[in-house]
Amino acid sequence: MLILAWSVLNVVLAMLVLVATFKVFNLLRNKIGLAWTSVLVLGLLLSGCGANSDMTSAKRNLIERDTKARGNALTLTRQELGPSSKLEFLLEYNKAGDSWQPNGLYATASGFLFGHAWEPMAGMATQQGQRCQYFVAMLHKWKLLGMPIYSTSEDYTGYFSLK
Repeated sequence: MLILAWSVLNVVLAMLVLVATFKVFNLLRNKIGLAWTSVLVLGLLLSGCGANSDMTSAKRNLIERDTKARGNALTLTRQELGPSSKLEFLLEYNKAGDSWQPNGLYATASGFLFGHAWEPMAGMATQQGQRCQYFVAMLHKWKLLGMPIYSTSEDYTGYFSLK
């Protein structure tokens, strides 16, 4: 619930900043004219529109392997973070009879996540009968209007059912 409240706070603050920006734009337009105000706003937009590393980073395999081989089976599990967001864990593995070999473990966050960023740091998968236990360490960044405020390391464990 705290995650949802933080996301709502970020949306409300972003809307207030947007309203204040329009008011400043109108005030500047009346004081210095439309042309100079447009140049100023364009300059601010160009300086603030840099690449976001959270959006451009590729999904990282948490199981370090030397091989580039792909698995022949996948399984997915989810952990709810709140009423509107979740973490998803995907296990890629090679299955031959009753034995299996993990090739990849991936973690992503989805849902209403304004003001949050989850980055996987480490992970492992171990076989326990017909299921696989996973451990994933994630870095959870709390952001306010895109600026990091607080970071925590969070551990997630659970089981994949192997079919």
